[in-house]
Amino acid sequence: EIYIQEAVLHSTFDSVNVVRFFNAWIERVPRNFAETLGILHRDDTMDNISAETLESFHETPFTESASSDACYTVLFIQTEWFERGTLADHFVRRKGFTRLENLKHLLQISEGLQYLHSQCVVHCDLKPRNIFMSDSGIMKIGDFGLSRKNRKRPHKLRGDAEGFASNSEAGDEGHAIAAFTPLYCSPEQKRGDAATTASDIYSLGLIALEFYCVFTTQHERFCTLGEARQGVFPKEFADTYPVERALFQKMLSEDESCRPLMKDIVKALRQGIKEEEEEEVMDGLIMRSKTLSPIDEYGSSNPASPLEKFKEKGKLTRVAPKFTRLSLSSLESTEFTQNT
Repeated sequence: EIYIQEAVLHSTFDSVNVVRFFNAWIERVPRNFAETLGILHRDDTMDNISAETLESFHETPFTESASSDACYTVLFIQTEWFERGTLADHFVRRKGFTRLENLKHLLQISEGLQYLHSQCVVHCDLKPRNIFMSDSGIMKIGDFGLSRKNRKRPHKLRGDAEGFASNSEAGDEGHAIAAFTPLYCSPEQKRGDAATTASDIYSLGLIALEFYCVFTTQHERFCTLGEARQGVFPKEFADTYPVERALFQKMLSEDESCRPLMKDIVKALRQGIKEEEEEEVMDGLIMRSKTLSPIDEYGSSNPASPLEKFKEKGKLTRVAPKFTRLSLSSLESTEFTQNT
């Protein structure tokens, strides 16, 4: 029933930054075939190393029928295909990053999460392996196995869909609390409290920091994210990106009421993108100005200037009147005269 709820919930989403749902069906699958395909476990990554988590996955991944020898009832969910894999794969492949690229990707994820929260849905397990990358480089949130929708929308919200619990029914609470990813989950989830939208924002803060770090080992990654959970950021990151450091620090507040709202996070990211793009335009204009100028920055003749090739011995004064509009080649054959 839990997995059917996941399919039903996923089928209602309609956002460019949320994985698109196509179809779902149930099949009886022999155990040996399921083991061969590796579909008996939800997630076997190191991020999920937790006794409670692993035990819960082994106990109830699928329902086994007593009337059938070693068969599982499996729910298949068909979604859009991602050749480029997940955000975790992107982190492993990349050799470096740019601030503008990071901000754009974070904005895509944030807008996807903002959409989910507007639908009164809490993801509950946001992490790089649950974020997918399209062929065009668009980030999309997926894997809603632990997500919960609050069917009773509160009358008053703090600027967005903030403040509602993730469990629509009391009976779901045990499942939502038992299974999460320890490295990315919020402090309140670790304490056993029900996840809220603020819990997703905490997880997003850790993912955001990971965008600005290139790890060489898994140990380095675990240590850096673990220290960030305690409010300690890498010195190079804090010195180079003070604006992001301030934002991420708020997102990783121990007190969930101190974390920013999704609308404020989206606004901050858009502002950062705007400033970065304006700076790139200005840098481009400066470089173009230096290239076109006949004098370089040291006061000498600039060999890159397009006027330089027309200067031989004297000063360039005017263009000869032999000009026709027959073709572009006429420009190349324009004669230049010099003072005698």
